[in-house]
Amino acid sequence: MSKKYLFLVISLVICSLCCLWASYQYLDKQKELNVRGQYTFIKTLENMESLSAVRLISPQGREINIYYDNGVWKMKEAAGYFISPEMLKKLYNMFNNSIITDIFPADHAISRNLTAYTQATEKDSATGMQIKTFSSDGSLLDDVIIGGENKHLKQHYAKYTNGHASYLISSAGGIMANATLWLPSPLLRIDYILVNGLQIGDKKVAEDDLDTLIMNSPSLQKTFYALQHIDFQDIIRSEDFFKAYPDIQAKEIVFYLRDGLRFELKLYYEENTYFLQIKADTELVSKRRAASFVREHKKFYDGWIFVIDDTIGKLLSEMEL
Repeated sequence: MSKKYLFLVISLVICSLCCLWASYQYLDKQKELNVRGQYTFIKTLENMESLSAVRLISPQGREINIYYDNGVWKMKEAAGYFISPEMLKKLYNMFNNSIITDIFPADHAISRNLTAYTQATEKDSATGMQIKTFSSDGSLLDDVIIGGENKHLKQHYAKYTNGHASYLISSAGGIMANATLWLPSPLLRIDYILVNGLQIGDKKVAEDDLDTLIMNSPSLQKTFYALQHIDFQDIIRSEDFFKAYPDIQAKEIVFYLRDGLRFELKLYYEENTYFLQIKADTELVSKRRAASFVREHKKFYDGWIFVIDDTIGKLLSEMEL
């Protein structure tokens, strides 16, 4: 074959490959533009039975990794503690109901802004969130960037990380890459009206005497007000905590509630931080609902030490009878 014909054949092959590549590009682009009405997390929905992990990433690089373990969802960043049922409900609502309602081509301003999410030089000012879902074998299912909200339509802008077009999607509200929001809240709630006894160390008072004490003690009034909603800022496995502080001493406080429910608190203070250990139990004579509460909530307390806010920690440390 002469050099002339060889050059012609090579040119035709190159032209064919270019045309084929252009065709694929066109088909991919059309595919991205023909998804109105499709579920946003379609691969996740198709593999819901094997969904085992979800990763949420902020533009600043903060990550939340939740995973399915023995029938419950837990958070890696919280030492494997349970996640908030409310946030889990919002997450499943998004997976099951989020639909693409509008489409913006790659050259649209919204698409450019969402693309800048992963390329932003000013990470501190970038907004948005990337959500990755994984199956039980570790395979990536969906990888979606969710941007700002269209407040008029109450929907969010979004794009697939490796895609070009962007979309407006429904049912994506309330999901944020903020670890605090994913923790159950409140950690503990003790309503004064339900308390019929209190013990601090070796001192114990019954309901009538407690009423008298509280009426004459603004500090006890303030403490019981704070006890209506106790949250935590961090969490440590108790075995790790006591390895780090083997000789630490606790202040012990026991709240006796109606129906026979009992909360035993141990307050620790180390390195300018308040730590709280909680045990839920029942008296020998108790009502069925107290035993039911302990069965349902025991897992949230046993084996864990909670870092609590300085304000409530100080109130508990100064609590006296």
